[in-house]
Amino acid sequence: MAHLSIRDIAELAEVSPATVSRYLNNRPGQMSEATRARIAGVIERTGYRPRQAARNLRRTRSRLIGVIMADVSNPYSSAMLEALSDHAARMGYSLLTAFSGGDAVKEGEALDRLIDAGVDGMIVNTCGGNDASVAACARRVSTVLLDRALEVDQLDVVTSNNVELVAGVVAELAGAGCTRACLFTEAGDTSAPRRVRAQAFAAELAARGMSGEV
Repeated sequence: MAHLSIRDIAELAEVSPATVSRYLNNRPGQMSEATRARIAGVIERTGYRPRQAARNLRRTRSRLIGVIMADVSNPYSSAMLEALSDHAARMGYSLLTAFSGGDAVKEGEALDRLIDAGVDGMIVNTCGGNDASVAACARRVSTVLLDRALEVDQLDVVTSNNVELVAGVVAELAGAGCTRACLFTEAGDTSAPRRVRAQAFAAELAARGMSGEV
């Protein structure tokens, strides 16, 4: 029993390896008390302890970068993955990718799964509502956010100049003779980029004497 792995514990507790990993790293998220108790019982019964040797393996470079995108159907995701893959290859790295589907729980599981796979760093297009898991990921491996920042923790973010882009779009509309414009966004999108775009859109309309709504 001394050589049990996280996968073995997961099978005995009837949960996923990612769930066991979150339990061991004290990041239960939305894990139920019953699940936590079941994992704790298996660990106590088997005497399982994480193997230090396995942890030490993560100190060597794998030349792998984990990438998590929020929406596989968004053209933005495919464009970013293509650019990231090309640049990573030029630097001698490969990508391990995952998609959260806009689900914070799936995103948290993907973070654990990619870190457990030994990636050297993470690029995360977070779906939001998952700041604690992303911040915890950043404490384990180098992490850069793509397009969307966290609400609280300050991590490096690569994003567009939304104010300048929105101003350019409104300028084009005004130049074409439009007097009213509307900005359409995803339903339920409360992310910081969405708010910046909406504010810039309203300000640009007002500056040009145009009417419209978001």
